[in-house]
Amino acid sequence: MIDVAEPPRYEADLCIGYDAKQSDYVAHWLDRFGAGGARVVATGKRDGDRLVIVFPYAEDALRDRFTHDRASNGSTLLIEAQASDGTWSTFARYALRARP
Repeated sequence: MIDVAEPPRYEADLCIGYDAKQSDYVAHWLDRFGAGGARVVATGKRDGDRLVIVFPYAEDALRDRFTHDRASNGSTLLIEAQASDGTWSTFARYALRARP
């Protein structure tokens, strides 16, 4: 993922795989902010055109919600942060498109 800013403010690779034995997905972000965040692996479930994965960081969890829109063939990514009281708030929101 590379944002559209010039120069990009955020760049990352996201690896997602399906674990058939557990019937869930495993995800791993490798971003350009450093290796520390790469120590946490997420798991999640798909429901139709939505995949929700949760990264259980020690301080606060992050939840990624990928939603595919079949009509436009585009996707959105909503990243939410969990507060210590368990509530979720928006951390970032992206419109995703394939690289031309």
